[in-house]
Amino acid sequence: MFRKSKLGFIAIAALLLAGCGGGGGDDVSTDPVSSQGGGGEVADYVKVDITDTKVVSTVDKAFKPDAKREKMYLSVWSEVASHELFMRVVGEFTKDFAYDPDNNVVYEFTVTFGDEFTDTATNIAADLSTAPNVFGFPDDHVSILYNAGALAELTGSNKRWAEENNVASAVSGGTINGKLYSYPQTADNGIYLYYNNDILSLEDVASWDSIIDALKAHSETRTDGLKSKIIFPFGNGYYNSAFFIGKDHGIEGAEPVFAYDPATTTMTTTINDERGQNAARGMERILHTPGNADYIIDGDADGSLAKFSNKDADGNPIVPEILVGVSGYWNVKNFVDLLGDSISATKLPTFTPVSAEGELLPQMQMGSLAGSKQMGVLQLGAAEAQKEFFSHQIAQYLTREDTQIKRYPLGFGPSNIKALEDPSVKEDIFLAALAEQGQFAIAQSTSVSGTFWEAAEAFGTAVVAGEYAAGTTVVDYLDAFAEAIAPENPI
Repeated sequence: MFRKSKLGFIAIAALLLAGCGGGGGDDVSTDPVSSQGGGGEVADYVKVDITDTKVVSTVDKAFKPDAKREKMYLSVWSEVASHELFMRVVGEFTKDFAYDPDNNVVYEFTVTFGDEFTDTATNIAADLSTAPNVFGFPDDHVSILYNAGALAELTGSNKRWAEENNVASAVSGGTINGKLYSYPQTADNGIYLYYNNDILSLEDVASWDSIIDALKAHSETRTDGLKSKIIFPFGNGYYNSAFFIGKDHGIEGAEPVFAYDPATTTMTTTINDERGQNAARGMERILHTPGNADYIIDGDADGSLAKFSNKDADGNPIVPEILVGVSGYWNVKNFVDLLGDSISATKLPTFTPVSAEGELLPQMQMGSLAGSKQMGVLQLGAAEAQKEFFSHQIAQYLTREDTQIKRYPLGFGPSNIKALEDPSVKEDIFLAALAEQGQFAIAQSTSVSGTFWEAAEAFGTAVVAGEYAAGTTVVDYLDAFAEAIAPENPI
């Protein structure tokens, strides 16, 4: 068996015992080690060749000539942007696991890389026989992979390692019925507020009311005839759910506004309780208070980025039309390119809920859906326990602290707790905004199902239009929203 020693090997227990879950259990150190070699400085005898798609290790015959030699073939799917880094890290892995001194076995690895992430779950579920051994995927696809029987459960020290080293929201992204099925690799999928700090202050963007007031005041100073605006996609469930997710924050014993069970693919909701109704009327108030529409764009910031720019097409200074917008970490580079040091970020604003009697209630904080990227291991079973064991090791190498720090400059926000404390990461004002909003966020993968998006869009579109059927109010549309996403559990 492999041993963890000062030379860098990791002990594993009962690797080939039936019922060990294919290497998913008590067989991993709390922190995978770097490539130091061991058992007679095996690293000195390992040659690693990296091509566009493969990492191939060979061990010189002079090392342990009496040892049994085995070739191990594995595969990894990830975004192509991560391949160069991931292949170097896998190269380290092949050195660290080149020799098992307890069984006197030399391993030579061939690890093939594929460029797939977005459609990973769909492709794997369609044909498990073509699935890779290690694969990245968005956390809202965990139920597809789970129900396809693709995911090896993390148990024992594998589970402890993932839980202890990553933020709780990212761990939740790979959890089904209390069992963990993937390793977090990012925690950067969420929304927050971008704003132009040359024109607006942090106090200006604290609430929807203060934002509208500031935009009105600034519009009076413009000489180009435009109104200063905020952009928000009210018809998009990923965004309009923010008006409801925060409604129960800090309320002890409150039922989740959205809860999704990936194992049974069922969803429950309290979106249309009294606080939800007040929130819906608050959303309506933002859109339909006379005069507000001049300062609001109902749309996605992704499609209107040019309107944030402080320069025209010829590079001449201009006053941006859009001063505030809600987007995510995926747009950081775009905003910095458009605004440079003039761009800032913070949590989503509060807004004013409205009672059934029309009373303006105390401010409510907008919430959000939190997403992460995960790394799964293909479930193989006891017959291929050794291969599954190595797959777990690769998944840990690719999601450990130093890999996440090195991956951060490529545009991936870490999930690893220590990586988030790294100076280069900690200085990122956009990740700080995401973390600030994170205290009001819920895990997307365990909150909403596929039935959610169309229903949320229909609700948001109706509120934007403000043209309800005769005799109905926004609450009736909220009830229809709840019924559509959780038909067996209406309020």
